[in-house]
Amino acid sequence: MTATAPTSPSWGRPLVAARRHLRHAWIGVALVPVAFVVAMLVGDGVASLLGHESGSAAAPSLEVFLLAGLPATVIGLAPAVFALVNGRRAEREGEPKGLVPTVVGAVVALYWLATPVLTGVAGLLG
Repeated sequence: MTATAPTSPSWGRPLVAARRHLRHAWIGVALVPVAFVVAMLVGDGVASLLGHESGSAAAPSLEVFLLAGLPATVIGLAPAVFALVNGRRAEREGEPKGLVPTVVGAVVALYWLATPVLTGVAGLLG
C-alpha cells in the first residue's frame, strides 16, 4: 500500500502545493508592516535628499513626488502583491484559507495605489 498526498478537487495537484502557497501568502502579510516602515524611510529619505523637508506644509514638487513616491510605492506594494498572488494560488489549488491573505493583500495594495494618487490630486487642487 503506497501513501499518496491528498489532492485538491479542482486541479488534482497535491494539497502540499496549496499549503505552500498559503504559507507564502501569510509571509507576505507578515512583511507588510516591515515594508511600510522601509517605504516611509525611503520616501522621506529621498525627499530630504531632493530638498523637501519632511512634514512641511508645502506640497512637494512633481520631481520630488515622483522620485520619492515611486520607490516607496513599489516597496510598499511588493509584499501585498506577493500575499495576494499566493493567496489566490492557494485558493485555486483547493485551500479555502487562502481567502484571508488574499483580501489583506488586496486592501493593502489598494491603499498603496490610492494614497499617492489622492495625494497628487490634492496637491494639484490646493
